[in-house]
Amino acid sequence: MAGTLITSEVDFEASGKHSGFLRVPHSVHRSAYGWIPVPVVSIKNGDGPTLLIMAGNHGDEYEGQIAVSNLARKLEHADLSGQLILLPMVNFPAAQAGLRTSPIEDDLPYAWVFKSGGGRTSTAHTAMSAANRNGVINVMAELGGDGEVTPDILLRAEHGLHRVLHALDMLPSYRPDTAQGTRELNVQGSIFAYTAGLFEPLKSIGEEVSIGEVVGRIHHPDTAQSEPEIITSPHEGIALCRRAMAQVVCGDAMLQIASDARPRAV
Repeated sequence: MAGTLITSEVDFEASGKHSGFLRVPHSVHRSAYGWIPVPVVSIKNGDGPTLLIMAGNHGDEYEGQIAVSNLARKLEHADLSGQLILLPMVNFPAAQAGLRTSPIEDDLPYAWVFKSGGGRTSTAHTAMSAANRNGVINVMAELGGDGEVTPDILLRAEHGLHRVLHALDMLPSYRPDTAQGTRELNVQGSIFAYTAGLFEPLKSIGEEVSIGEVVGRIHHPDTAQSEPEIITSPHEGIALCRRAMAQVVCGDAMLQIASDARPRAV
């Protein structure tokens, strides 16, 4: 792994199925000269595409972690044409702690940062940008959250992973199920809290939202006789994301609204 301080226990050039850790340097008071173990699996069989699948970027979203682990366990190199690299807990500290972001706050000279957005010159701090800068085709998916595992989302994640492998001719024996179609959306914006309190959502994910519609309330139990703050939407579309935690403070995003990227077929 040239150009990085991260080392790998897995030989990515070797054929077959191999597992180990990426060693991310992490030297702290309790453990000098140590490293963070990021689990990695490489499954390689002959020539063909190379596909990297990562999960656990947000540590409290579990369906992707389980789906990628299932692939690692079930697939053998004889099933594939090409190479599959699997990272089920790419943000290992966050995934281990069950937190959205890493609990590590040490002032270190190096950190494993994924960057996203933009093109080859982007410096945004997510995985998408890192892929773009290196000319790698990348697809991102938000799966679950709220610290739970949802069977429907897990099933969709596993079906999606198998369909991608099949579409790339990497899983020739797989027979995909019937496609259900995907609704293409563009994010219009988020709705933020301006006061602290308890957020009561009035919209579920996927529900239609109109401009000016009441989408939630913020209650103030510390002043129980106070009327709740009424939250209206400045955007029109559907509720794409909804805050899972009830407690909010000024600046917290409560809902994200999206609209169709193209006219829907009637």
